[in-house]
Amino acid sequence: KTYVTISQHDVLLGRGGKSNHHPGNKRYREEVENFRPLYATLITDEEKTSMSQALVDVMEQMGGRFLEEDKVKDTDGKNQSLGWYVVPNIVARRKASQALRE
Repeated sequence: KTYVTISQHDVLLGRGGKSNHHPGNKRYREEVENFRPLYATLITDEEKTSMSQALVDVMEQMGGRFLEEDKVKDTDGKNQSLGWYVVPNIVARRKASQALRE
């Protein structure tokens, strides 16, 4: 894995305050809201997959990447961050599909 520095355009995968308040995630949620009405009218899985990919593409065109934090447990059982890495496209697209369904 190659670790990267987070930018304000990136979408941080995971739960909690860091991803909720990150500017890239806020922008992502706005785009999800823009896409959702059209997504709801789609019928085939192929159409839905294409729409999810379009959402990923829009975020990437705005300079965003979909990042996940790599963590390990230390000797006290606490999570230690190893850094953030860019997830494969399929992971980003599944994240987009989930967001559009909600």
